[in-house]
Amino acid sequence: ASAPDILSSVPEETCLVFVLGDSEAGGSKPNKKIADVFSKHGQSICFARPAPDEFNRWIRRRFAALGKNCASSEADYLASLCGGLMFSAIPEIEKTAAFAKGDVITREDIDAVVIPVAETVIFKLTDAVAARDVSGAEAQLEILVKQKLRREEAVVQLGAAMRRLYAARIAMDSGRGKNEYMAAFGVRSPYAADIHMRQARAFSLERLREAVILCAEAEQKGFYGRLNDRVELDTLIFSLCGVGKHG
Repeated sequence: ASAPDILSSVPEETCLVFVLGDSEAGGSKPNKKIADVFSKHGQSICFARPAPDEFNRWIRRRFAALGKNCASSEADYLASLCGGLMFSAIPEIEKTAAFAKGDVITREDIDAVVIPVAETVIFKLTDAVAARDVSGAEAQLEILVKQKLRREEAVVQLGAAMRRLYAARIAMDSGRGKNEYMAAFGVRSPYAADIHMRQARAFSLERLREAVILCAEAEQKGFYGRLNDRVELDTLIFSLCGVGKHG
């Protein structure tokens, strides 16, 4: 059966929800034909990521409802681990509140139980690469490994992050701001765009170009089944932290 047939036959008492989350830059653009079908039988609702201050207050209210006091700094820290996403934060808030022995949430409580989303780990890994901090980058890579992320997928995500930063650096060097960067390169999330622009400032354009090439070579190895072990990932991290030392 076609999509129009399926949607037109849904009983009135049934609520059918299709969820489309944040995508990689340039990905998941709406198909107009499909969008027209959905708009005929339903409605499209955008749930934007909350602003940082709003998210901070929401986290603190959730903890308060669970009988815990969470300071603004700890709320910001938890928000960063959850990638600014409420649905990711809810179970982490509940776990942290259940784990905490005292009435006040500490960073130690958060670190003990919160599992950062892969997006956040990649951001931190990229920050470590920018600072040429091999041990810091390796620590974030270890988190990805513990989350059972396949080696090939880890390389793909890191390569995508470097390409976004390369695009952001090009935009900055050509005098474009965040909004122009988002429009030109298909970045949908202002939250993510802010991070891309901040991280891109830590790299020279030449260093990012070299990093993109290194990641592309590693992705090719993964595509052809030659990304054999953890050593390949470690080598990539060492190379990224060392590329363009003049830049």
